[in-house]
Amino acid sequence: DMSRRKFDDLPVSQQAGILSNQGDFQRFCAEEQNMPVELASESTSAETVRRRCKIASRADLNIDPAARAQFSILRLQFEEWRRTFQPPSGT
Repeated sequence: DMSRRKFDDLPVSQQAGILSNQGDFQRFCAEEQNMPVELASESTSAETVRRRCKIASRADLNIDPAARAQFSILRLQFEEWRRTFQPPSGT
């Protein structure tokens, strides 16, 4: 699908920034950190990405292959979480 391909073509730091601003990714990150979902925010998502990828800044995702690999795993886990826990839209 076209939008997915465009997203995958973006620099990884930009992908992380976009995801961190999405409500469902913020909820996933809050759960990941055992935080109440009410505390889900862009900053908690950014912190989850930095912690899981062992980086100081999301910009490091563009230059650190190990961090990129960790981010890919985090994205897969998020996609799995979304399939499992998110009600289908339109219900």
